[in-house]
Amino acid sequence: MDNSGDKWDRVRQIVREECERIEQRILEVLEKHGQKTKLGFANGRWTGVTSEQLEAWKAAYGAVNIEEELKKAAAWIVSNPHLAPKSQLGRFLNTWFARTQNQLSIRSIPTRSEVDKPRLCAYCGSPAMGSVNGYKYCRAHFDNALADEEPRKFMAGVTAKPVAGS
Repeated sequence: MDNSGDKWDRVRQIVREECERIEQRILEVLEKHGQKTKLGFANGRWTGVTSEQLEAWKAAYGAVNIEEELKKAAAWIVSNPHLAPKSQLGRFLNTWFARTQNQLSIRSIPTRSEVDKPRLCAYCGSPAMGSVNGYKYCRAHFDNALADEEPRKFMAGVTAKPVAGS
């Protein structure tokens, strides 16, 4: 029984690959004869996406990985068929890419707390390279932070005055 199931899976894969090859040939012929292909969505795949269209999207939405977002949009349409657009798929994709571009650009803006807070080593006050157990550390004090050693209290930029009797 398992062997026959494997055969049918292989047959389905071969048929799917052949259909993709035929579809690609049709698109090439249409492009060659100057006919514009229409953007579509069938069986969980985008159809009619030309290399010129991909290049235009990449130029317009530089921060977005277009191929990855096309896959995400296809997965969303498959998961939400009742919300999927019936027409104007190009408009749907442009909106999808613009939203992704905006999300990526907002994440790249540092917040005020990231800009104002200097990242200094808790042990010596030099620029920190990371944080362990809540203590920021430089290269020299990484082991101290890893051992959860309490940093000594200091005030950066302030030198201690000599104490009488010493």
